[in-house]
Amino acid sequence: MIKRMPTHCGDETCSSCVVAGDFIYLAHHAGGFDKQEIAHQMRAAFESIKRTLASVGGTLDDMIQINLYLKNKEDFGGAREVFCEYFNKEYPARMTIITEFLDERCLCQIDGVAYKSHNGSMEALEERISCLEKKLNTIAFGENKEISFNDCRIENMEAGPSCSITCNSTPIGDIGLGNDCTLNFDKCTIGAVLDSDLEDAEERLDDLECRLDDLNSQMDDIDNRKK
Repeated sequence: MIKRMPTHCGDETCSSCVVAGDFIYLAHHAGGFDKQEIAHQMRAAFESIKRTLASVGGTLDDMIQINLYLKNKEDFGGAREVFCEYFNKEYPARMTIITEFLDERCLCQIDGVAYKSHNGSMEALEERISCLEKKLNTIAFGENKEISFNDCRIENMEAGPSCSITCNSTPIGDIGLGNDCTLNFDKCTIGAVLDSDLEDAEERLDDLECRLDDLNSQMDDIDNRKK
């Protein structure tokens, strides 16, 4: 599957990058034209590439090849030093070219290729989804709240002593629950469960459910790319 990202330079005929399978092909990136200084413009170019990679789930660590274009041969040393700021001893392959640019203010440009394994992404997403699902099963309630459950399962429920719980209209009585308790409820009502505020808990659940939906969407997108 091929995915073309929107332009980053105001030219609709130039995608910022193209994702083809596990490979990310990056267009030219430049910037920092406010200063005629090679280190400044190199940093601007790298920051631009970082944003493009992030838009498709990649980072500079995924770069396997970089083409460095310089206007002046004398700037190579200064440009090379900036690589040390963005890579930690593991550098991509590089080719350096001396050339002219359409914008006379431009001292350098960068393009290249990155590799991002979808299998690794899938495993990471599955791990994050599993973590979120576990959090969704951890629910906290405030004092003197009455909550009804219908065919719900609550794991790792934390509550203080003297909790009044009624299931199927049958009072269980005053009980104390610690950590790592597993309870099953079928059309049950729980009253006066002690923990954090109910509204905060509901907001946390809504947020986790939204994040879970986003991750599932990313997994669907990865599956589509692999087809």
